[in-house]
Amino acid sequence: IDKLETELYALPDNEEKVDALLRLSEEKNYNSYEDTLRISQAAIAIAKGINYEMGIAHGLSALIKAKISVGDQNKILDLIEEEYNIYKKINNREGEVRSLVNWGAAYTLKGEYHTAMRYYFEARELNNALTDVLTSLRIKYYIGVVYYHIKEYTVAIEHFREAIPDATNVNNTKYYGDLYN
Repeated sequence: IDKLETELYALPDNEEKVDALLRLSEEKNYNSYEDTLRISQAAIAIAKGINYEMGIAHGLSALIKAKISVGDQNKILDLIEEEYNIYKKINNREGEVRSLVNWGAAYTLKGEYHTAMRYYFEARELNNALTDVLTSLRIKYYIGVVYYHIKEYTVAIEHFREAIPDATNVNNTKYYGDLYN
């Protein structure tokens, strides 16, 4: 992967390079927070230089995901707002849902569960029109997690149970296992 990264940086700046860097940052996200940040920031800089708004938004999403995964709250709300505004500007509903979910996750991380819930419910409403089953699964799961945090265990279990058919439909063993535990 390190050799691939070196070769990618040597390529001319274009949308394909940005997309390849973002795929690489996704791979690195599982191993190295610092690498993910570095690669995502490079992709964003290139995307800004070539006016590739979808690349900027996806780069911000990668940064946000990495920050949430390690509990880094530094500037996360500003990043999500920037991400959301780009998705809204280019009329990308899936991206808007992603931003709303990211806001929910950020507020969950901050312990502001009622605010998190507001974003998750808004994301669920918008996603219902899109019929994205994997995102629907994630939203139901995250809503269950928030209810669990506020000690509404019965409601949490209801949301987890509601997510099980989605986990089965998309064959997502990560969530399927979490839902039964």
